[in-house]
Amino acid sequence: MGNLELQKELDEYKNKLQAKVPRITKVMTWSQEYVKVEISITKFRTLIMTLRFPDRYPETNLLVELTSKTLGHNLLFGLSAQCEDECKRSIGEVQILRVIQKVSKFLEEKPLCCCAEEISNIKREILKSDDAIVLKQKQSSVNLIARQGKYYYDAMFCVPDDYPEAPIRNDLNATNFSTAFQKYFQAQMTEIARQCVEPPLNKKKASHTFEKRPSLFPAVKFLVESVHRYVNEVCCGCNNKGFPEDPVNVIDESSNRYHVERLYCGHIFHLKCLVKYMKTPPFQGGKKCPSCGERIFHEKYKVPPELEEARWAHKQARQRELDEVTDFFS
Repeated sequence: MGNLELQKELDEYKNKLQAKVPRITKVMTWSQEYVKVEISITKFRTLIMTLRFPDRYPETNLLVELTSKTLGHNLLFGLSAQCEDECKRSIGEVQILRVIQKVSKFLEEKPLCCCAEEISNIKREILKSDDAIVLKQKQSSVNLIARQGKYYYDAMFCVPDDYPEAPIRNDLNATNFSTAFQKYFQAQMTEIARQCVEPPLNKKKASHTFEKRPSLFPAVKFLVESVHRYVNEVCCGCNNKGFPEDPVNVIDESSNRYHVERLYCGHIFHLKCLVKYMKTPPFQGGKKCPSCGERIFHEKYKVPPELEEARWAHKQARQRELDEVTDFFS
């Protein structure tokens, strides 16, 4: 195409561009060497598209370059390749508007593009063969099922328009873990996501250069690793598995002797094993987790170690008295 014909095409489509592609927020360059435009759906689904005209255009395809401050390199690379394939199918025809429309439509219909890198890393680094992930672009959500043996946790992660400045939200679809662990998983994922976008309330712990960071990957990582871990975790008291092999037999009643209790350090006890351990010496310095040595704090057992030691001593004294009486009559 000669320079005059190219200029005619440029003039014609520049006037049509804003009407046909309303997501064009800025025309940065519009010349016979190249066209550069900004396409923006939201602050975080924004990119700059550069189209370069080869000497024999339109008998050869446009060269496409995509850059963005918020979208990942791999996504941009793949989208650029798709654009060039689209141009190759349109050789001999006008390619400018068609390829710009393609990118605009992609950004509008794929809201999860803002976390594409995280999703790739989740698939590559976190998920095991039995886990599953499904992207739901229309709902801007990620459905994830973490599995270990017969246990599973099915969660929905909703990605807001202002992600990653705003945290992801996690909702429970279904699970066969106990209610206590359902609440723990959900609360921890919510807190992990919050910490990604809010600086610590304790100013001593706060970094002077706190920066918000994406929250999908760390929240999913916690969930998958926790599901894989706790199914096989053993009770610190009896050294048997905390959860039964078959989730049908999971104890949900919190006062049941075999209800699984999680300590703040992350290790677990059956309730009966925890009570027995907390009532058995040594008591000095408070009871410590036999697995990691951390001080035990648990909402169901708040008796001070000094009082528990006094009770134990009293119980032992009574037993000695009974033993003496037994010996006397034997």
